[in-house]
Amino acid sequence: MTSNQTLKTSLNYFKDRRLITIFFFGIASGFPWVLIGSAMSSWLKEEGFSRSSIGLFGLIFVAYSINFLWSPLVDRVKLYIITAKLGQRRSWIFLTQCLLVLLTFQLSQTSMQQDLSSIALIGFLLALSGATQDIAIDAYRIDLLQDKDSNYMASGSAMATSGWWTGYAGIGAIPFYLVDHAGIGWQQAYLFLAIVMAVLMLNTLFAQEPMTNRNQVQSSIQNQYQMSMQNIGHIKLLFPIMLLSIIGLVLYANFGYPGWPNNALWLPRFMAAATCQR
Repeated sequence: MTSNQTLKTSLNYFKDRRLITIFFFGIASGFPWVLIGSAMSSWLKEEGFSRSSIGLFGLIFVAYSINFLWSPLVDRVKLYIITAKLGQRRSWIFLTQCLLVLLTFQLSQTSMQQDLSSIALIGFLLALSGATQDIAIDAYRIDLLQDKDSNYMASGSAMATSGWWTGYAGIGAIPFYLVDHAGIGWQQAYLFLAIVMAVLMLNTLFAQEPMTNRNQVQSSIQNQYQMSMQNIGHIKLLFPIMLLSIIGLVLYANFGYPGWPNNALWLPRFMAAATCQR
């Protein structure tokens, strides 16, 4: 097979409609980073806040670092009427996108100088909704392409990454243009961003819910877990005991090692003295 044929075969993968859907989901995934990242930082800077205050707002991104904690809920919990209409994956994507639209609209109606605490709370909820949306979108992509070969999965990852950067850097440049050249404020710019997010929701409504045997797999895993826990017996108490021991040691250290023999602390004192001599 020649290199031209290989390139043509690779490009044919991107003609699949499902990859176009993944691309638009990638845009929706990168878009919240504009809301709580670049646009929020610029708004805070123009309002006269210090760099340290702007840096503290970056803590809301921790939601993206710990979203694995509630990912099982996104995988298992059904949203009643929405799940019946859209399916497990699209229902969660739709719910999080609705929250993103409502929170962004609320942000456009809030004054930065008068309601900074409200701005911070809305920003955290935006990060929480965006992180949850990422869980559902990643699961959707895996379910959609799991029956295909590895080339399809690689193409899907490429489209998702391309979409993410389009949503963050491409569409994310529009509010800056509006503020600098159209003469509107950041509140009006966030109203525009809310409209953009609402338009991106159309992709969720028209996308195809992937067909999987998720329920059977989850039931099998749950049964295996319950059987393994029964076989472990009392050993399963080892983890909470170890956790309590670690917490107790940390508290013991914070209180200055009460009751600990003085001669047992010669090494820390020696290290401290050596440091002072330097």
